Amino acid sequence: MKNIEFIKRNNSEKLINEFPNSVFVYSRYDFSPAIMGVTQNGRIIYNHFYMEALIHKSNDQDDYDYTEDFSDEDDYADYVHEELCRIQSESQTYSDYENSPIFCTDIDFLENTFDSLDEFETGIFEDEMYDEEE
Repeated sequence: MKNIEFIKRNNSEKLINEFPNSVFVYSRYDFSPAIMGVTQNGRIIYNHFYMEALIHKSNDQDDYDYTEDFSDEDDYADYVHEELCRIQSESQTYSDYENSPIFCTDIDFLENTFDSLDEFETGIFEDEMYDEEE
């Protein structure tokens, strides 16, 4: 695993202006609340699990009834996970890979450390997705 060091930042116009070459995730879902911060070289960090929650919330607000399309809640959760993985994959293009976003899946860090960080404070988490890229 590889450690990722980043500066906690809230999504804002200032963040976007400071890192114009960074790749932000754009889709029909608004993932801006899932932004955790940015690395020294400008890669935007997203909370993977919060992104999944945002998809669920968006579908709920659209009055989507998953029971019409899926046999149970687990099948629907699998669909949401696959949808998020597709969105994340599309945001990590080969041409922009050095500027592509990073998705934090380090549960221990998210549950025990992240919330205690102040904005502009440095945090470090283990990039569990890094193993899959090697």
